[in-house]
Amino acid sequence: MSMMISRLRRRPAGLLALSGLIGLLPAMAMGQGIEGVLERGSTRSALFVVSPESGDLVGYAFRNGSPVGKTILEGCMTEMLCRIDQSSEREMRNPPVQQFKDQPSAWMELTRVRGVEMTSESMRLEAVDTRFGKVAGNEELQLLFRGKPVPNVTGQFSIARQYEVGAADVLLLQNSGGTACPARYRFATVTARGITLTPEFGSCSDLIASYQEGNRIRVLMPKLISGSMSNMANEGQQRVWAKATYVFAQGQVVEQK
Repeated sequence: MSMMISRLRRRPAGLLALSGLIGLLPAMAMGQGIEGVLERGSTRSALFVVSPESGDLVGYAFRNGSPVGKTILEGCMTEMLCRIDQSSEREMRNPPVQQFKDQPSAWMELTRVRGVEMTSESMRLEAVDTRFGKVAGNEELQLLFRGKPVPNVTGQFSIARQYEVGAADVLLLQNSGGTACPARYRFATVTARGITLTPEFGSCSDLIASYQEGNRIRVLMPKLISGSMSNMANEGQQRVWAKATYVFAQGQVVEQK
């Protein structure tokens, strides 16, 4: 998760961690929100948020069984970005005993939350420059490499993430769809010899998180296992989610079971 945190350090917009408020009040009124990466523990969990003022990492902890914990854990998934529109917190004088993967500069305890939802780290860029030429989507539903269409590839493409894997540049492409399936994904490997793509994959969710681990890339997203994605406005419909994990390595994508 540290790689996700390092990307958040370069993404100040929307990250409203208020580490400068530590010690000012024992408990804050409902105020502006926070956005961070969720890490779940056995009894306590935490959102890890980067302060836009200082760049320091701040942990916002909560008990899993508390009303705050139930609300967050029902709305967000571990290792993915979680946004809270409004929150109250207080200084945590005794940090959690359990070990988290990331150790923040300061700890706060969440006491109230409102408006909890998962968010995506997708950049959704129309074009990027790789070491071997520009890759871009266009309005004609083509994927362009060095200004020329990639054969037999069509879709409403944007670039979700960009990586360097050895001598190759690897792009995570997002193909946007409709309400029934908002997004599907492909990896593009770009080298001096050209560009190659994997088959499409994904759960149809447009919410993703990704982690590069050496020469492999792990992509996480929610997966609907019960209910319908096409009728999200129907609040009476029960939907059950799980986390889908896809791993890209040596030009291939597999779903971890």
